[in-house]
Amino acid sequence: MSHFVSYAQNCEDVVLWRALKDVRQGFYVDCGAYHPTRHSVTRAFYERGWRGINIEPVATLLENFARQRRRDVNLGLALVDGSQGTAAFYEIAGSGLSTLDPGVARQHARAGFDTRQIAVRTAALSEVLKEHAPAEIHFLKIDVEGAEQLVLSGMDFGRFRPWIVVVEATKPLTQEINASSWEHLLLGAGYDFAYFDGLNRFYVAREHHERAAVLAVPPNVFDHFVNLEQAEEINRVRASYEHSISWRVTAPLRAAKALFIAARRGIGSFISGGTADSLRSRVSEPRST
Repeated sequence: MSHFVSYAQNCEDVVLWRALKDVRQGFYVDCGAYHPTRHSVTRAFYERGWRGINIEPVATLLENFARQRRRDVNLGLALVDGSQGTAAFYEIAGSGLSTLDPGVARQHARAGFDTRQIAVRTAALSEVLKEHAPAEIHFLKIDVEGAEQLVLSGMDFGRFRPWIVVVEATKPLTQEINASSWEHLLLGAGYDFAYFDGLNRFYVAREHHERAAVLAVPPNVFDHFVNLEQAEEINRVRASYEHSISWRVTAPLRAAKALFIAARRGIGSFISGGTADSLRSRVSEPRST
């Protein structure tokens, strides 16, 4: 059995895949997408034929999606609870910590992070979905560094019903839960809490309640997964081993080729008996396994 490769920061994709692996060519929405591979909750799904919407306000990060996620819709926006416009956004260089929240930005600046204020386009999530989403959304992931309430307030759950909603539920770089400011928006919209993984809270639409029990189990040995770093190391070891085996197995063929080239050039008679015998013996050697 081939292993599932988890690209996500906290194995969120493992849990989601367990609950949604029966869905072919599903659809996701990733708010605060950050990177198409590194810490990506959606990469494993994209590799399996899914597509979706990636929303990332930082232009340099969005460029990676344009190159690597050609089936997806990739948008440079910050999500708010109102209509389209512009807003101050705080880019935290070299991190996934960029935020709309000036208080969070100040905390990062005091901690020594390189922080700069930029202007970004804004829109409500419902407006984005009206333009780009199909009728069925299988999961919605929200990781917006303190702006969760803004994103959820701009979502029309009466019209759009993601089967599963995953929201980062701790204050940035802490284990302090911040769900009290926004959870009521999901519970009041017909979603039930299913699972907390130490970082995110998972909710299931009541019309898909049968998936809640499958979600409510941590990633484990029965999920048959490895993380990206483990997968890369396995591939390096395998490539090294296969190269070594191939080199030994094909040695007689390389010797035969050298003898054939020498013969065609008419210099076989000039090869010393010892060298010719050596080449012939190598050709006749059984292949090692």
